Amino acid sequence: MRKISCYFLLFTSLLFKPELEAQTIKEQVSKKLLQGDSTVVQLKKAEDSVTRSQQQEGKTEIRQDFNIRGLETILKEQEKRRKREKAMAYLRIGIGLLLFIVLIVGWKRRRKIKTGA
Repeated sequence: MRKISCYFLLFTSLLFKPELEAQTIKEQVSKKLLQGDSTVVQLKKAEDSVTRSQQQEGKTEIRQDFNIRGLETILKEQEKRRKREKAMAYLRIGIGLLLFIVLIVGWKRRRKIKTGA
């Protein structure tokens, strides 16, 4: 009985093993054919390029947003600086006019003193 069961198992294993190997070989061949197929490769490349371009567009939008924010802050800072410079210029002009008036008043007093003496 033992011998019969061993022979039976050996016979069935030899019988079904080539089918399993054939199936795995067919699967491997079909995978290789699909991988080597030029249209599949081109489609895969196209998908990759589309995803890359979408990612780059997202990155460029973010960069542009940061650039716009940066430019806005720079423009605000320049406007503040111009206002400060303008205010300082008006202050200097005012001080200059005040000193000019003091000079003219001083000259008039001198003239009065010279003509009165």
